[in-house]
Amino acid sequence: MFGIDRSEEFRAEMWNPANKSFQVIETPKKWAGKSAVIIAQLNRYEYRKPAVLNLLRYNEYNHYRIKLLDKNAINKYSEMSYYTNHSDNATGESVKVYVGFKVINQR
Repeated sequence: MFGIDRSEEFRAEMWNPANKSFQVIETPKKWAGKSAVIIAQLNRYEYRKPAVLNLLRYNEYNHYRIKLLDKNAINKYSEMSYYTNHSDNATGESVKVYVGFKVINQR
């Protein structure tokens, strides 16, 4: 699996309509007065070690559905930072970052 572009796999998994939590667009009543509301969140961690290599692979998946209710929330969530992709041939370490955004305008 080293060096394989998995963007299509992640796209299918993260935007899968079968996960009903990520189809909700209504804000729960207890959060009605907030600027932004996390409606759904998925955090998954995987640890894999290939049998022939002395390397532990760590995969982290984070998926959020956030409803932005005012300009303050839009400003807060409009800028995000991520680690850059890199590889280190000496240690076998490799980091590949996939980021996806879906904006829904309900006006």
